[in-house]
Amino acid sequence: MAASYTQCQSRLRSRSCKDVRSSLHLPVRPARSCHSKVLGAGSRKVAISGLLWCGCALTKRRSSKLRSHACRVTSSLGTELIVDADSHSQYEIEWVLQALQAESDKPVLVTIFSVSGRKRSAKWRKFMKQQNVKLHSVSPIGGNEDPTDQQILAYAGQRVARFPACRLALLTSDTDFIDLCVTISMTEIEVLVYISYVNVSAIRRYESAGVRVVPVPREEPLTYTVAAVLHPDGSGSVQRCKPFPREHMNPEHLHVLHQTMEELDYWSAQSSKLPPLAPCIAKCWFASGLGKLTVYPTQCAMRDMYSAIVEEPRDLQPNRHNLAYLFPLRKVGGRAFSKSKRRQFGSSMAWAVAKSGGPSMLEDSDDLSMEALRRLGYLLHDFEANPLEALLVFWNMKQNKAALLRMGKMPTTADSVTSPSAKLRLAFLSQECDGHWQTAPGDTEIRRVLKSQHYLDSDASCREEVFTAMGKYAADQGLPKMRTYLGRIWQMLLRMHPSDPSRRDVIWPAGLM
Repeated sequence: MAASYTQCQSRLRSRSCKDVRSSLHLPVRPARSCHSKVLGAGSRKVAISGLLWCGCALTKRRSSKLRSHACRVTSSLGTELIVDADSHSQYEIEWVLQALQAESDKPVLVTIFSVSGRKRSAKWRKFMKQQNVKLHSVSPIGGNEDPTDQQILAYAGQRVARFPACRLALLTSDTDFIDLCVTISMTEIEVLVYISYVNVSAIRRYESAGVRVVPVPREEPLTYTVAAVLHPDGSGSVQRCKPFPREHMNPEHLHVLHQTMEELDYWSAQSSKLPPLAPCIAKCWFASGLGKLTVYPTQCAMRDMYSAIVEEPRDLQPNRHNLAYLFPLRKVGGRAFSKSKRRQFGSSMAWAVAKSGGPSMLEDSDDLSMEALRRLGYLLHDFEANPLEALLVFWNMKQNKAALLRMGKMPTTADSVTSPSAKLRLAFLSQECDGHWQTAPGDTEIRRVLKSQHYLDSDASCREEVFTAMGKYAADQGLPKMRTYLGRIWQMLLRMHPSDPSRRDVIWPAGLM
């Protein structure tokens, strides 16, 4: 295992850091071992020249306030902290800010990127009034990729080109910025990434690329009150359990798990994006017929698999690449997750798991995509089933769209009728898939709105009445006609929340129009 990681990390680009920097007329950082651990050129999408050009081009419309904010960082040679505020709490931002300020007497300036339209507390608004904090509002619409991530990438690229500083810090929750951090590390700018300590997979992927990572603690200790179990027949269940704390995996045990999963072809360190370990363990456990497995919390699955490898060795079967692991998650947001629910479940993730119905394992077949959609609630049996509308709604859900984009399996507007289903099949089987798919939206809010606008007499009306009422609403609003119950729910939600900060452009292939 160690050898594979060393090989993965030591493959250098065809051009040296010095050559690239010379072509850009920028100073070269002295050689450091951690900055040479970058993946090969074939695995990296962002070259320095491309990053700088993109950063300059996409940030020309920045406000003068934001530009002067960056200039102050340059003049003082301090640290600039870049934050995706849509993924992090005020506590996390303040913790990182205090940690940076404690390290040096140099100033720390904070640039916060947040989708416009999000409601913030009075405490948050007071925090934003600090002189060293600036907000960069991001439009929620405008492309298939996360607009906040795109703006951060553009801004950081522009910073490297025009405002070099001593250090750049990034507070993030995903791995979309690995290329950016590796590229900036090849300049004179020091890069520091802050990630929640519970996000072990992301921390490992940044560190494997040679990026320095600092784990951010939770405001309150994480306690699990929900367990999700995968059964031998491929079905799953969710159950409440007595609270128990999160456990840190022994690094040596984690090394054994990665090594074994790689030997059995469930996991690969050579991938451009290190695959998540949990679904690999679930697939191996199921394929080997070892009985039921607690897949959430993940620490339970890791502990059981380690026991099956070392303590009580079992016969583990190699990967035949014919299994699709599904771990559906309910959408969390708005009123769905209150403080009382946080106290009850411990975390938003636990609540999403509790409302999901449990994991499942599907074997590959020609009907895999449709079966997966049925398990996730996108194909209903009590109304006319329309696979095309089910596909349309599925990939336009925020979490599903993000997952498909990461794997390069997102349907496009030019796709034929059959292409989307084929792409989803590959996504479900992919080694890079973590199995976390957003479930179909419910109709509770729809019923409330239809009643308030006199399309329904009661929000407890039967589904046939709700289906008809949604059709009348769509006709009155001039919306395209949808054939299914789910299609009409999705259509109404889009109309009802045009400025939803989590909303993205709709992908509607020509073959489905």
